[in-house]
Amino acid sequence: MYSSRSSVFRVKKTKKMGKNWKVLSFLIVLTMLLNILYVYDFYNQNLTENSTFNQNNELFEEETTLPELSSELDDILNDPFLKNFSDIWQFFNTNYESNLNLQISTYLRNGDGGGTIIDDKIYPVDNLLLYKSLLKNEVDAYDTYSNYLDLRVSPFWYDGNSQEFDYGFINSVDESDNAVYNDTRYLIDNLAAIDLLIENIGYQINTINIGGQKPADSIEELYDLIGSSIFWDNTYKGFYDHNSTNYKYTESNLYAILISLKIKNLLDNLNINDPLRDQAELLANETMTKLLAKDIWDQTNIGFKYYAKRDWTGGDPGMNYKYLSVNALGIITLIEYWLETGMQTTSKYINYAKLLYDKMEDYMWSPNLGGIYNAYEYSRTRFWGEISPNSLIDLEANALMMYACSRLFEVTGNFTYYERAWEIYETFESEFYDVSVNAYRSSISNPFNDDKDFHANLVLCDAYNKAYELYNKTTLEASYNISGDIPDFIFNQDTLNLTSIYAYKTQIQFYNTTTDVYELKSVVYEITDGEITYLFKKPDNGMLFDTVSTPIISKSTTLIYNITDQISIGNNYYLWMYANTSKLGTAFTLKHFNVISGLVNVGILGLPKTLYQGPTLNVTLQINNTRKDNVMLNVSMGSQDIYNETQLVGLDSLVLTNITFNLTAKLDAKIGTYELIFDFTEGDILYLRIVEIIKIGYSFDYRDFIYESRTVQGGNIQLSLKLINFLPNSSQFLNMSFRGEHLLHNVFEEITLVKNEIRNLYYNLQLSNLIIINSTEITMNIKKGDTIFYNKTFTVQIVPKFEILSVSFPNSVPQGGYADFILVIRNNQKISESFSLYVNGAQVNTNLAGLGPGDNKIITQVIPSIFPYDFQIKAYTFTLRDNQGDIIAQYYYEVALELTTFNLIIFYVLPIIIPIAILLFYKNKEIQRKLLRR
Repeated sequence: MYSSRSSVFRVKKTKKMGKNWKVLSFLIVLTMLLNILYVYDFYNQNLTENSTFNQNNELFEEETTLPELSSELDDILNDPFLKNFSDIWQFFNTNYESNLNLQISTYLRNGDGGGTIIDDKIYPVDNLLLYKSLLKNEVDAYDTYSNYLDLRVSPFWYDGNSQEFDYGFINSVDESDNAVYNDTRYLIDNLAAIDLLIENIGYQINTINIGGQKPADSIEELYDLIGSSIFWDNTYKGFYDHNSTNYKYTESNLYAILISLKIKNLLDNLNINDPLRDQAELLANETMTKLLAKDIWDQTNIGFKYYAKRDWTGGDPGMNYKYLSVNALGIITLIEYWLETGMQTTSKYINYAKLLYDKMEDYMWSPNLGGIYNAYEYSRTRFWGEISPNSLIDLEANALMMYACSRLFEVTGNFTYYERAWEIYETFESEFYDVSVNAYRSSISNPFNDDKDFHANLVLCDAYNKAYELYNKTTLEASYNISGDIPDFIFNQDTLNLTSIYAYKTQIQFYNTTTDVYELKSVVYEITDGEITYLFKKPDNGMLFDTVSTPIISKSTTLIYNITDQISIGNNYYLWMYANTSKLGTAFTLKHFNVISGLVNVGILGLPKTLYQGPTLNVTLQINNTRKDNVMLNVSMGSQDIYNETQLVGLDSLVLTNITFNLTAKLDAKIGTYELIFDFTEGDILYLRIVEIIKIGYSFDYRDFIYESRTVQGGNIQLSLKLINFLPNSSQFLNMSFRGEHLLHNVFEEITLVKNEIRNLYYNLQLSNLIIINSTEITMNIKKGDTIFYNKTFTVQIVPKFEILSVSFPNSVPQGGYADFILVIRNNQKISESFSLYVNGAQVNTNLAGLGPGDNKIITQVIPSIFPYDFQIKAYTFTLRDNQGDIIAQYYYEVALELTTFNLIIFYVLPIIIPIAILLFYKNKEIQRKLLRR
């Protein structure tokens, strides 16, 4: 089938000059980006759509995984309703596909018994219903909407563009000339489109977007058409059957009520306050009122009549006939309307549905009328009399009735309705289903019609989908007669008592008219026939060791199972259970239980975390015997490299018994972790096994090893450790050594530890002065005899005696000012050391007399020049030497002399101003004398 989601982009290369190539490149890149965004959006939508289904599917598979699936269980798990879907699809896809050249495959309706097409008409309602029924489980929400849009732009969709609401799905197209055959727009055809979008897309109507169109928009577009004067009669209320009539057919009006209720329900659950919701509720209410108030609902004889005139009046006797398909749809609609109006048990809607079922049972159920087939006959008169010779038993109407019976059972829990639906199903499979071609016949009686009607088969598949959902709403609940999710059972004493209830369970959503919210009501039918199978599985290897089957003869089934010593003690035994009956799905559950001996380990006294070589310790087991009888058991203690021991011990009922063992590790035991096992046995029967993890350690140990991780060339490494003798009754002789490539001398020492002694040891390791690397490794060995018990290598970082952390000297100073030389140095030695600082070869004084361990700041001052006319750059070499005269660091600096304001005035300004002032003074006096002389 063509997928509308696939897209092909073809880009032709062109040669253009100037700016044209830039425009083309931009368009190509823009197209690629848009395509990437589209694919990304589509992927995320599909991921969201499928997540719920995948989670539910994985949960179902996890819960129904059984240890061994026999062929009998495989038969039980076979789905009775969907098992033929792939074969049916193969038949119609092969034989009924049309030759219309559209973006989506379309299918014809009518073929003979072998699948040869006998009518060239293609009906849009069939091609819409296909994805809601036969292929519903093959398409997701996105595919559904994509296929809908492909059908909407095909010849199936009429768009007159001449006036408002001049659009909609038409009746049929003729394949022979690829032209519209009947452009009448029927109410049911356009309702079917809304039904498809709501059923398959549901809560995603506003999240899926294809080409700027959303399912919500399409639903609104279709319902606007249905609510317009094309179909809706605002004067007498109710819906016209099609756009060129004013007759009102009951079936299409019932279907309109159903779709209106579905729209209201969907928008309410999505919390969308939309005028569409109110309009749907209004039209549903007004239509139901007319159907029940007027003569369409036959209050006297019960049942829905066939059709009426515009004002809901009759005339032709045929208008009052009772048809199976109409009244089956009536039952379904009454139920859904009941749920949307409060689900009250006294409501007339559910009571009418039950009355109608009873009437159809009496007058349409073929066996009650002398027929041989378990099915309903096609039609009756107004008074439920036969319409001779029309006792037709057809596929489509019985498929609707099967769904009506199933829905009655689903909302009431009355199994009688389901039994009738199951009988119809069996007739479909035994009489209607043609195994030679894998499709269903149109009718089996009066007349027998072997033709394969595509539409009727799809209606049946739709009913089968709904039946499949109901079929699997079974549960198996089981509980022990004692408390605890996983109870303990004492072998050879206790009995497993498990009570199970196999039931059909569902939750029905209804609208609470008091609170104006949707609520859920549980419907339960406890199944009283069938069988429960119990599969007992070991906890360790998953082996199936027993299977028990029990018939279901009442609402609850109890399994009594003796726990014997043939079932070994263990925790979390698996008890897989499945219940099945002939007409409802298999239900599974899993329980666990423990098998115990009744001996309880209260505690172990004296058990050390580490058991050292040699010493013997007393270990006491405290065991409580909760059994009803006394037991005499062999109790053993054992492990590798430990002296094993066995005792015969009597354990009295309901008494705490102490059992003491001597626990000793062998002197040559390997150091490591072991399982210490205590077994309580009687012959081959294991009553109790206690497993403790214990560590075997040396008979001595060292702890608190501390060492200096940094030192200098020729420095000392101080370290300390603690030696412990764990032997309580004897001394131990040890050899301690420290070896290293750069040690000045390796260290060897013989040590004697008396019993239980703890000794602190201290060492001072001397490094060589010739070491030139950054680190060195030293190995410590602790030996006993010729055996090395402990070997530890540790690394010591070698750092220089002195580290220069910072140094500073100014670039310039004022004439006559001081220049501070500051040097921060770290002494990595543990002792102080004297030093000398030289400036231009001459030793100078500093603020420090010596370099102490750690950080030191050396400061000295120099005066580059005091001469006011000296501006030459001065050079200084600072040399730091250790107490041996060796250079630690040397630095060269140049410093510039700056003219100070004081020197500028004293030595430059005043020598010029003063002579001028004197000259002016005397000149002024001379002028004054001359004036006086005159």
